[in-house]
Amino acid sequence: MKKVVASLVVALGLSIAVSANAQPILYASTRSLDFGSVPLNDPVGVTLPIVVGNGGTDVGFILNTYFSYFGTSSGFTVISPPVLEIPPGRSIEFRVRFRPTEAGPGGLGLTLVTNDPVRQQMMFSISGVGAGACPAPVAVATGGGTVTPGAMTLLNGAGGPNCLWSPTAGLTNPTSCSTFALPHTTTTYNLTVSDATCSSTNAASVTVTVLSDLGGVPGPQGPQGPQGPAGSPGAAGPQGAVGLAGVPGAVGPQGPQGPIGAPGPQGIPGLQGLQGLIGPQGPAGAGLMSGAILALPEDVASPSGFTLIGTTIFAIKKPNGTLGSLTVRLYRKN
Repeated sequence: MKKVVASLVVALGLSIAVSANAQPILYASTRSLDFGSVPLNDPVGVTLPIVVGNGGTDVGFILNTYFSYFGTSSGFTVISPPVLEIPPGRSIEFRVRFRPTEAGPGGLGLTLVTNDPVRQQMMFSISGVGAGACPAPVAVATGGGTVTPGAMTLLNGAGGPNCLWSPTAGLTNPTSCSTFALPHTTTTYNLTVSDATCSSTNAASVTVTVLSDLGGVPGPQGPQGPQGPAGSPGAAGPQGAVGLAGVPGAVGPQGPQGPIGAPGPQGIPGLQGLQGLIGPQGPAGAGLMSGAILALPEDVASPSGFTLIGTTIFAIKKPNGTLGSLTVRLYRKN
């Protein structure tokens, strides 16, 4: 931080006669100056006045001037008036010029030493910001809306640490980012935000609409009207898609054993067996044949040593229930 102290000693070289009861009463038009943001190396800069007047009955004098810089921005110059004598009822003007050479905030502390017995030192606070190439903050304003007469609504600003609303009429604090608005008529509030070096340049605003400007407060809600007639039936919807076939169920458990069935029909009688061989002939009797008898089916070849003596036909019943016959040949042994 730079600090420069300068003093200006004013030698008036005048012989002044002062009455016993007369004294100066000095005052200033302001005790602070804020230059805001000023571009770096501006060839002209910005100049603001400080007026010092005398409301007393004796001549006032500025005896010494002290000032000191602070912050990161320099470029303040105090231009003193050519005469530092202030007769009663008159005033002089100091001029402060700000032409920044460094970016960022800065300031000047100014002290005037006077012959006022009450205000022997008059101190002033002077500030400004050197604005270089920087991204301007973007202001965002929200809130507002429609209110009834006499009602408040909240305005919110964002985009920078410092906020300024305009116009200021109806606002509880126009330099606060959050402030209440109580306008008498519909008003649009514009927001400007700033940081250490730059201010917003975009348009950001909210409007507070007062109902009286719209032709009065809305009346109460009317009663509910009667129910309307029933609507006609709607058209049938489209047919649904065919569902997927179900998965076959699992095989069920084996059922219990059924009852014993009734006796079946009687089977077909079997074929009659062939007649057994004739046993040996007994001792010859009177008129009896001697030798053995052999019975064979018709389709069997004649045996040797035997002589065909006759044929016998037997009636048989086949397995399919039909009747048939069996021819048997009878042979006698030679």
